[in-house]
Amino acid sequence: MKKILILLILCPSFFACSRTKQPAGNQHQETPKILQNDKRDVSFSKRNYDDLVNELYQDQVTKNQNLEEIENLIEANNAEKDEILGKYATFDKKSEGYYSLANTQSLEILDTALRAKILLLIKASRNKYNDGTSNLEAIIKRIEIKSASIQDYHTALKIIVTLPVIENYQRDYLPKDSIYKGFSKQQDQIISKMDKIVKK
Repeated sequence: MKKILILLILCPSFFACSRTKQPAGNQHQETPKILQNDKRDVSFSKRNYDDLVNELYQDQVTKNQNLEEIENLIEANNAEKDEILGKYATFDKKSEGYYSLANTQSLEILDTALRAKILLLIKASRNKYNDGTSNLEAIIKRIEIKSASIQDYHTALKIIVTLPVIENYQRDYLPKDSIYKGFSKQQDQIISKMDKIVKK
């Protein structure tokens, strides 16, 4: 986990060192396929724009060994987290389930003195259990906080990596305004012709 956070904090220098080297004179980054303006490909118009950041990021992951390493670390970390937290959750559920059921059943004891004694035994045992798991609960809370931090860094990383990609696309594919000026003039001509007829 610490390795992931250190890599992300050092992100600028990290990416500068990890870019795939290109031959001299060919330093311009190739536009990802998803951004290429291919009239034959209408799939992009049907895409959910919410996926664009992730798709561009995944494209960069395939070209960057360090990004791929980070993704593998995050995936392994999430899998291990789910496993160990799930193990404790099952353990805790059984323990708490036992105390809840034992408490319910003890209330069925008709002898008031015996019932009170059993309820005290259950309470003492439950308090002992809570004291015994308090340190582990604190560690789990820290794990969850760090997991949220990793998610935040991961989101930030995707944006940092893909901003230059979308900016390159904007620079390379910005339509020439002459086309739009010409179209605007066509509209002026149509309006003018209709205006002459209407005002006769």
